[in-house]
Amino acid sequence: MSSTESTMDKGAVVAGYDGSEEARKAVRWAAGEAAARGCGLVVAHVVGFPPVPEAVPGGGAWPRPGFLEAGQETARRHAEAMLGDIAQECRRAWPELTVSTRLLSGRAPDELARAAENAELLVIGSSGLTALPRLLVGSTANELLHDYHRPIVVVRTGEADGDRNVVVGVDGSETSREAIGFAYDFADRHGRALVALHVWSDLPLEAMAVTPTEHDRELIEERGKPLLDEALAGYRERYPDVPVHRVIAVDRPAHALAEQAEGAALLVVGSHGRGPLRRALLGSVSRAMVHHAPCSTGAAKVPYAHAPAAEGPWRVAGDALAAVPEWAKPDGGFWAPDVARLPDGTFVLYFSAAVAPGGEMCIGVATAAKAEGPYTPAGDGPLICVPGDGGDIDPQTFVDSDGSRYLLYKSDGAAVGPPAAIWSQKLLADGRTPDGPRTELLRADLASENAVVEAPSVVKTPSRYLLFYSADTFQSSGYHTGYASAPALSGPFVKAGTPFLSTDLLGGEVDAPGGADVVDGRIHFHGWLGGGRTARGMYQLPIGFPGDVPQLG
Repeated sequence: MSSTESTMDKGAVVAGYDGSEEARKAVRWAAGEAAARGCGLVVAHVVGFPPVPEAVPGGGAWPRPGFLEAGQETARRHAEAMLGDIAQECRRAWPELTVSTRLLSGRAPDELARAAENAELLVIGSSGLTALPRLLVGSTANELLHDYHRPIVVVRTGEADGDRNVVVGVDGSETSREAIGFAYDFADRHGRALVALHVWSDLPLEAMAVTPTEHDRELIEERGKPLLDEALAGYRERYPDVPVHRVIAVDRPAHALAEQAEGAALLVVGSHGRGPLRRALLGSVSRAMVHHAPCSTGAAKVPYAHAPAAEGPWRVAGDALAAVPEWAKPDGGFWAPDVARLPDGTFVLYFSAAVAPGGEMCIGVATAAKAEGPYTPAGDGPLICVPGDGGDIDPQTFVDSDGSRYLLYKSDGAAVGPPAAIWSQKLLADGRTPDGPRTELLRADLASENAVVEAPSVVKTPSRYLLFYSADTFQSSGYHTGYASAPALSGPFVKAGTPFLSTDLLGGEVDAPGGADVVDGRIHFHGWLGGGRTARGMYQLPIGFPGDVPQLG
């Protein structure tokens, strides 16, 4: 990997991918974690020439499927296509996530470790194409756990049930403290409770086969409580919203950890533990902090965050959508959610999702009694799914002064040929039923828009309707926010001569601003963070409308 790539990957989440279903789940876990952290995702695949078989219990070895007869160039083309497919899957599921790929050559453990030397986190599957599914870790994972010096997550394939806590092993060592810090941070960002587990394991393993007496338990708890108190000191003040459950157990460490991790979202253990803990879960583990996910933990369908004020601090609290609609692909992604409140107090969630089996994006609707949900999908199919549009996305509600309700959205024509367009669909009072034909408000017809207009939002001033929209490709420096005005919501909308928000207009302080929405005298929008374009953050600025013209400040 070049020094340029290493710099680009700094602070990203790196995921190893070999084309297996286990690795795919690991990549999706990594994508969700990268999105939650606000950083980029790098998907890396390593091709070895000649292919190196992995060990299989029973003495044999299986070569990687598809590579046995393939030459180097054929293998590269196959790998590039495979990387492209998984990257596109992640972009569809997390549209604001920056996803890049790396095709590497050599030994998988060595190359993945080098690729992730500046990463925030390395994520791998528990077994690859050639490993049996019930093995704890495959050979690549096992070697990385032994030699990799930075945080690593091993994602298992089982489905998690229960409370989905974050479990951390606590033994008083320095790496245990690092594990506690990671576990607290993960639990805080994902709205999880934390289980702090101390396993009293100084006795020989054979002694643990004897059930301890009540006196033994009281003595062990008496000795273990100060250790837990000291280990958790400081974190409780830093993460006051994370509930913590303390557990002191007398058991084989692996068994105690496995029991607590059943149904958990994440299991976190240190690498250089005290006594048998360091070997409890993954065999010989040195120099690496091990964050082992005991189940497949894909990201929420529609994650939501809450804050005491618009300025924050914002905290991810959970998944707003209770279930995947029957018409939608469960792994096709859920885009651009928008919530509106109906006169009867019901909350309505609009979102884009991929239609099964074709995968075209359409707009669905769900309802809930509270703003945060859980939202239950409504109807037998999508609310808006127009043949020939190339997909319908970016729903945004607007209620006119007479109470009429409209849904604005984008037809993604740029994906199939015609430029994208923004439409308005009037709805009945229930917010779930179209009322009459739709109306085209504007189309991507300027060279600076690069065939893309999206993310519509309407503000009504005393005499005009102002339509804010994003234009140009999302990944480019030319991505910007424009606006158009009209005497009525039905148009005709006339575009302003220049962008309203752009990198240059904001003095370079925000890179590629888009996704604008005006609420209570402030315009909220997002832009790239830092110089590497690995994550986007939310911004806000005061806005006014003197003479029916938007103006910052």
